[in-house]
Amino acid sequence: MATPRRRYPIGIQVFSQMVEGNYYYADKTGLVHELAEEFNFVFLSRPRRFGKSLLASTLEAYFLGRRELFDGLQAGALRTDWAPRPTFRFDMSAMKDSPTLAEAVQRLQQQFAPYADEWCVLPDTCSPGARLQDLLAKAHTRTGMQCAVIIDEYDAPLFPLVGNDEQFAAMRQTLQEFYGPLKYCAEHLRFVFLTGITRFAQVGIFSSINNLADISMVPKYATLCGITENELRTAYADGIAALAEAEGASEEATIELLRKRYDGYHMTPGGQGVFNPFSINKALGMRTIDNYWFASATPTLLMKHLARFRTDPTRITEVVCAKSAFDQPMEGWVDAVPLLFQSGYLTIKHYDRENNAYTLGVPNGEVQVGLAESLATYYLGLLPRDSGGFALRMAIAMRRDDPAAFCEELRSFLGGLPYVDGIKGQLGDICKTEAFYEWTFYIVFSMLHTKVLTQVRSIKGRCDVVAWLPNSIWVMELKIDGTAAAALRQIDERGYAIPWQADGRRVFKVGIAFSTQTHTVDDVRVVEA
Repeated sequence: MATPRRRYPIGIQVFSQMVEGNYYYADKTGLVHELAEEFNFVFLSRPRRFGKSLLASTLEAYFLGRRELFDGLQAGALRTDWAPRPTFRFDMSAMKDSPTLAEAVQRLQQQFAPYADEWCVLPDTCSPGARLQDLLAKAHTRTGMQCAVIIDEYDAPLFPLVGNDEQFAAMRQTLQEFYGPLKYCAEHLRFVFLTGITRFAQVGIFSSINNLADISMVPKYATLCGITENELRTAYADGIAALAEAEGASEEATIELLRKRYDGYHMTPGGQGVFNPFSINKALGMRTIDNYWFASATPTLLMKHLARFRTDPTRITEVVCAKSAFDQPMEGWVDAVPLLFQSGYLTIKHYDRENNAYTLGVPNGEVQVGLAESLATYYLGLLPRDSGGFALRMAIAMRRDDPAAFCEELRSFLGGLPYVDGIKGQLGDICKTEAFYEWTFYIVFSMLHTKVLTQVRSIKGRCDVVAWLPNSIWVMELKIDGTAAAALRQIDERGYAIPWQADGRRVFKVGIAFSTQTHTVDDVRVVEA
């Protein structure tokens, strides 16, 4: 009988289904075994669609003693005692987007249903916390085994409520009551595992749990979620070969394409990087490289918070900061950096151990383009369906190393924009400043998979925009209601192009004048350095 064709686990979050359904799988069970043996109370933060729910399901199967599922996997060889223990799993994402708090509580109560009859749990007229306490005590007493509790997406009910203080406080109080037994029923507990996107707060819903170990930035567990390059080359070897054939490229060239598009997530300083697992499985399954992760959910909430914190989009390309600036719970957010990092839009690019300083940046091409398209919608009033034509024409001008043609397309693009209601409402007269046009360049170049920075420092000042293309570097200075000639003079007088002339690529000095009357390009001058 022929062996069934292996499938890609797109949307598969149940460990038993993964193993029994002949899906591709990067074996993480060795780390799961170490985690279970080393800790009692654990928290892990990772972006959405990064395998948190599959990990939670794997731990559930591990503590239930389902040895048959681990045959041939690392944990199967490492663990000797497979005695099952009472194990209870709760998925808090079931509570999100509930129209009322009462509806959210009802959805939480429904998750006791699988355990109600076996353990004679208190009825749902009792609070969720009281039912959890009752469940743990009865299971421990009857079996003589301490329990395992796994809570997936702990913050899902809270995340949409950030900024709405009243509703956030009410939901937090509800969750505090439910999570309370994880502290005062510790004698019944062998293992507690919580996942989420955002960091937990000891002063928030877990104020009573003082022994919760956050492994989110522990190097040993940096690859617990995600796919390493070694795993990609081994567990997905035949998938790489099939994609390479579809792309008409070598396997090494195909891996390089995947690396640029989906790799680059570093969860810990100096830790091993990982590929986005959702996008890798989609790309190999579809045999097409595309932007899958960002398209899997509308980042409306992200845009809402960027607006709430009045975020300058050009300042999120590269952020140098202390750990406390991004590794903080949602109650303490004062800007968008923690949200961008914890949600996967920024990652650790470099760590300066001597100064204890982190450099955060966009992890890869998929996030860069997806984020830029969302920024274009909010900051420029441009809908995704409107971006294709102008983006294609600008891309052609870039490939031809033709800044003048690029700016001519930009003139047409800006001339056709609505007067950016989002910007007017949130940021006043920003459309009349250089900052707005710097944002425009940043967003447009990012959408075209091009590295771009604004306000680039030099000895004599800051250059407005520098873009690094495959064969050229464009050094651009912007003037509002001024002249392109004046912009070029500033580039020369302050030596903005000098640092790039040893790069080996062609260097173009580009002076651009914008009009506050027409809100578009008024004049362009280009000189090759």
